[in-house]
Formats: sequence, C-alpha cells, structure tokens
Amino acid sequence: GLVCPDAETGTLYFTNLSDGETLCKLENGVITEILPVTAKSINLWDGSLYYICDTENPVGIPKFNGEFRTAYTGDIYRYDLATGETTLLIETDAYRLVVSEYGLDWSAGVNYSCEKYTFGTSEHYYHADIDGGNITENAEFPIIDDWLGLYYGDYQTETADGAIVLRDMQSGETVPVLSRAETLDYSAIVGDILYYCPNFRNYRMNESGNIVSKNTLCGIDLSTGESFTVAKTAYMTDYAIVGDTAYICGGLNFSVYRDGNQLSGRLELHGFNDSKHEFIALYTDGENLYAADDRKGIYIVEPNDTQTGLRYYDIGGEPWGTEE
Repeated sequence: GLVCPDAETGTLYFTNLSDGETLCKLENGVITEILPVTAKSINLWDGSLYYICDTENPVGIPKFNGEFRTAYTGDIYRYDLATGETTLLIETDAYRLVVSEYGLDWSAGVNYSCEKYTFGTSEHYYHADIDGGNITENAEFPIIDDWLGLYYGDYQTETADGAIVLRDMQSGETVPVLSRAETLDYSAIVGDILYYCPNFRNYRMNESGNIVSKNTLCGIDLSTGESFTVAKTAYMTDYAIVGDTAYICGGLNFSVYRDGNQLSGRLELHGFNDSKHEFIALYTDGENLYAADDRKGIYIVEPNDTQTGLRYYDIGGEPWGTEE
C-alpha cells in the first residue's frame, strides 16, 4: 500500500521511496512532502489518511527468484488532511491495513505467513471502529492476508472449513462462494466480481529457462455464482481492474485483457538493463492506473497511441514507452 489515489481531487498520496521514504502528495504536477515518515498500507477515508508507520520488526516477503524483500510492521496512524493533525490510533505490530465504511481491518505479527510460505507463527487479524476503538480479534479470519477487509454489501469474505464464504455481518449466516481445493491469492472485489489467482506465482520452467506453465486470473460473479477465467499469463506479479479491463504486470512486461482476450497493447519497462527488474504492485482509483517497482520507483500508467498501447511516467519525471 505505497500509493493511494484520490479520484475526486486528482491528488495522489504516496510513499516517496526515491527521496528518503517520506509520505508525499502529487497535486497538479507538484510533489509536496506531508510527513517525514515511511508509511505503508496508505488508505484515504473521510478526509484523513490512515497508514502504518514502520517499526524495527522486519518481515520477509518472498520474491519470484527465491530471495526476499524486507517490509516492516508498525503502529496505525491517522493524518487529518484539513488540520494537519497526526493521531496514533492503535499501538500494534500491524503488517497490512484496510480501511472502509465498516472500520479498520488489519493483520498483525512480526512474521508473514500464508499457505505457501511460513516464517514462524501465524499472523493475527483484528477489527476496530474507524476511530480505533472496540478492537476485536477474529479467530476465524482468513489465513491468507489478501482476503483482509473484503466486503460485499452486508457480507464479509472469510474462510470456513477450508472454503471461501460470505458471512452476513448481522446474522452470522454464511453463503458458500468457493471451495478451498487450491491456494488462493491476490483477491479483490470490484462491483459484483470477486477476482483471485489460484496458485499465484506457482509457475514452472523448462531446461532452457522458459516458463511453461501459466498463472490464471479468475473471477466469480457474486450476484449469480458464475465462475470464469479473466486471463492466463506466463508470470504475474500483480493485477488491477479498471472497468472491464484487466491490467497484469509480470517481470518486464505488462499485458492488457478484456473479455478473456489479450489486447494488442502491452507495456515494456524501458531504460532498465537488469532483467530481474519488475513491477511488483498496481494501484487504481477505478479510473487511473499506478504502479510501483522493486527499485523504489512509483509510476503513472496510461494509454497512448503508439504501437505499445501504453506508456508510463516516473512520478515527477518524463514519460517512458512513447517511442518504442
């Protein structure tokens, strides 16, 4: 959560990794520092930024090549955009935070864990009111962090008896959604569609080093129960849904899918010589698309009229991909 766009004002809030890792905003083409802190899981809600401020508890996050990136846990803060007041809401060791109309949902624990990677003990999952009060721990919360804070109407997405269910937050009754026969990662609900990746990053290479198995982005229409395939791609690091279009990044490449078909436009990272350089995260406000890479860059991605079909801007810099 290094990027948090505000679609109503056109302002982009982000952690400026290339400049001292401070919390900044991009407004009318100008970058301004808001706070001299390293913020992650940045959320915008009702005129305030909610974020985790890092402490000294490192968390190992697996990279595609078997190495690790380092993230940190921290306390949960609120920054009032109108008054400039910063409030420590919850002292904890939060790893990921999701803010919504239902309040605060976060995972806590110095160890990152999911079904494929386990480093020490499992995380704990908590919920609180928007002001940080009434903290409760949910022992039956999803064991995969990507399901954190997913809501659909009056339902919350949870796991029960090895399956994905929607639990009515008032009555407690559940509606089955998906069996848990395989590892499910990178989930999101956009409109009526639940998106997820089975066996994410579980790809296989042949003796020549070429990827021979594919990642799949799937969808379930929660209003009808219909399941479908959104896209199949050789390697996926993240995706974002904008309207009826799926943007998928993987390694040096960036692909676009609509109605199950790959469009001709694709984005390539220009200006980098290291083949292991990659986009690692995508963000969207429903209209615009943003990306972060593993070399401390934050980018704006947009369509263009060249053969690639897409170009990207380093925030505060010049556009890439306009000539190739």
